[in-house]
Amino acid sequence: QLLLEHGASTADRRDGTPILQEALNFNRSTKIAQLLFDNGASCENVGLSPHYIPLNKDLKSKPDRWMDIASYKNKVFCIAFGASTLLVIDGNSEEVRSIPCGVIGSQKWQGIACYGNKLFCAPYSGSDVLVIDGDTEQIHTIPCNVEGEKKWHGIAAYGKKLFCAPHYASSILVIDGETEEVKTIPCDVEGDYKWAGVALCGKKLFCAPYDASS
Repeated sequence: QLLLEHGASTADRRDGTPILQEALNFNRSTKIAQLLFDNGASCENVGLSPHYIPLNKDLKSKPDRWMDIASYKNKVFCIAFGASTLLVIDGNSEEVRSIPCGVIGSQKWQGIACYGNKLFCAPYSGSDVLVIDGDTEQIHTIPCNVEGEKKWHGIAAYGKKLFCAPHYASSILVIDGETEEVKTIPCDVEGDYKWAGVALCGKKLFCAPYDASS
C-alpha cells in the first residue's frame, strides 16, 4: 500500500512472475492481491498456487477420519467417516476446528449435500442420516430404517429432495429436505459396490458405476 501511495507501477513484470502472483505467494495475502487488482494490476498469467492448512495433533490422530466435503456460506464441512467429529473450516480465515457428531463407529457416512441451511450426509455403514444446521451447527440424525454396511455412497439434491446412490443397498434412499421424511425406491439391481457418487444434470441424477455394468 505504501508503494502504491508513492506511485509504484501495478503492471505485470515482463518475463517474470506477475506481481499479483507474488502477492498471493507472499504469506497467502489475498488482501495484498486485491489491493493491487483494485489499483489496476492484471490477472493475466496468475496461476493456481495450492497451499496446505495443518491439522493440530488431536485431529491427526486417526486414519480415515473424514470423507467428502461441502460448503455452506463461508464454512466448509467435512463429514465423519472414522472420526467422531465433523471438521469445520472457515473459508475466509482458514481456521480449522471440529464439532462432535454424537455417533461413534467406522465408515459412518459417505457423501454430503446442502438443502437450504441444512447439510445431509448419506449413511454408508451408519444407521442414520446425519443432518447439520449450517448456521447453528446443531446436529441431529434421521433413522434410515435399512440395516447393513456400505449402503449408500454419495448424495445429491434435486428440488426439495435428496437422493443417495446405492452402493451395497438394493434401493435408492430419498430424503425430503423440508419434512426430513425418508423413503426408499428399489433400483432393481442386486450386488455389491454398484454405484459410487451421484450428480444432478438438468432434471436427471446420474450415478457413477463402481462395479455396476450400467
